[in-house]
Amino acid sequence: MIKIGDQIDQYNYSICTLVTRMDEYIEMKSSFQNAGFNAEQCEYLFIDNTQDNTFDGYSGLNRFLIDAKGTYIIFCHQDILLSFDNRAKLETLIDEIEKKDSNWAVISNAGALGIKNIIYRVTEPGNEYAIRGTVPSRVQTVDESFIVIKRSANLSVSRDLSGFHLYGTDLCLIASLLGYSSWVVDFNLIHKSKGNVNKSFRKIKVDLISKYNYFMRPRYIQTTNTNFLLSSNLLLHALDHLPLYRFFVRQYFKWKFRKVSTNETRTIIGK
Repeated sequence: MIKIGDQIDQYNYSICTLVTRMDEYIEMKSSFQNAGFNAEQCEYLFIDNTQDNTFDGYSGLNRFLIDAKGTYIIFCHQDILLSFDNRAKLETLIDEIEKKDSNWAVISNAGALGIKNIIYRVTEPGNEYAIRGTVPSRVQTVDESFIVIKRSANLSVSRDLSGFHLYGTDLCLIASLLGYSSWVVDFNLIHKSKGNVNKSFRKIKVDLISKYNYFMRPRYIQTTNTNFLLSSNLLLHALDHLPLYRFFVRQYFKWKFRKVSTNETRTIIGK
């Protein structure tokens, strides 16, 4: 029986990967083991996409977040190698972030803080060490090649998005909505590719923008006890305090939803 407050982490780390090339994954896994991520304290989970993409970045990450049993979940590409920094270095960085902000949920070695404010520490193809920005930094988004997730944050990514791009961005947005932060730290690793901003990437970008534009639209929220305006627009909030404006707005919504309410609401007497 598990009681509330019991420690249920079975491993220190869960290293999770979508695999399209088994030889590359084996090389990646070996580099993790050599860097101190041993089998006794770490579990290695992978989804076999060698024949077909049975899971994409969004559905795959969600599956790992359900199945992983580690205190920290590392979701990474198969084409990275831990040839420089190791587990001890990562744990030092995690401790540093924990002291700065115990409400962190996501850590990476690459991400962005704002427009043109991109931050990374990575060795790229050709063995070129690329460095940009100040670390550690709290960021808006992280790159997908190497992500450390605090399992106790109970994160997920969107069910209604799909593909192999921008799920790191989606993860950070959801973490922020839940009150958690994301960080980029000085953890150098080899990433064999620079990514591909292709047609698929552009489609997912449009889908993600559409999803969050709709979610963040100004709107009135009705509960069983009250209703209120959700909007970052100060003018709308000022208008909402005018009794005449509020009257006409409420009349509009009453008219708009009257037919729905008439068709769907029933009172059962004597039951």
